[in-house]
Amino acid sequence: MGPRDLAQASLEIDHLSARCAAMLAHIRPLLSGAPAIVDEVAPDELLHSLESMMREHGVRGAELEFNAEAHLPVLRVDREVLHHLLQSLLFATLEVASGQGAVSVRAVRRGKRVAFEIEDDGEVDEDPAAWRDQIRRGRPLLCAVADDVLGKRGGRLEITRQDGCTRVALELPEA
Repeated sequence: MGPRDLAQASLEIDHLSARCAAMLAHIRPLLSGAPAIVDEVAPDELLHSLESMMREHGVRGAELEFNAEAHLPVLRVDREVLHHLLQSLLFATLEVASGQGAVSVRAVRRGKRVAFEIEDDGEVDEDPAAWRDQIRRGRPLLCAVADDVLGKRGGRLEITRQDGCTRVALELPEA
């Protein structure tokens, strides 16, 4: 490698390290051995907290919208774990839409369950089945953590694509 190639490789390593550190900062709280503090959480309060955090963080040109249906039932969850999981999935989604698209975050009722839906206008021909497996943005690790965390609480992670939009939904039973 010449000097220019070495400099480029160094920048790419720095960029990769920064991305890994940022992702691990969000995932580490999900995997901590500390006992979970389970309490009743109103979905709209959780979305408001996430919206406030994102206002401080910024969204790099993407449009971001938050909305919760009225009169959603409360959830019995570890508030911090769910917040970090939603935040991590939102960051992964925002990277797709950064500077060019729109992302919406909603809390909606699905029978006796509440779903937090993160929807983007997606990439052209993105396959929802492959969304979990794409190495970029750390999706396989994030989806594995989400499956584990939600599964222990009677929930699930669902990824669908419809009308040109990719939707990532975290579904949990009401309290």
